[in-house]
Amino acid sequence: MLERKLLLLAITAAFSLALPAQSPQDLARMGWEPLSDSLYLVWNLSTDQIKRIAMIEDDYEVERTALVSDPKLSEAVRDTRLRALANARRKEIKGVLKAEQYEDWQKRTRVGGQH
Repeated sequence: MLERKLLLLAITAAFSLALPAQSPQDLARMGWEPLSDSLYLVWNLSTDQIKRIAMIEDDYEVERTALVSDPKLSEAVRDTRLRALANARRKEIKGVLKAEQYEDWQKRTRVGGQH
């Protein structure tokens, strides 16, 4: 249990440092719904699930940061690409979560209502 909590803390810290300045509303508007460490605990995710989600988040964060940082992209193109990236991320995370965990995530965010 302590190992899982330390892993969650490390993941949360890494993501908070990697995020470029964007408001949570901007991210949510583009379909980038957060998976907070409190949800990991509520869902009682296994260490394997936590690690798999962390890998997914790491991979997509690199791509998201590159899109946000590209000055050549118009806002419309950037938003379209970010939405597509967010959809791909969500599908991968869905593959890691149990059905009831994913449904709960949808209820807690706007995923179910917007997508």
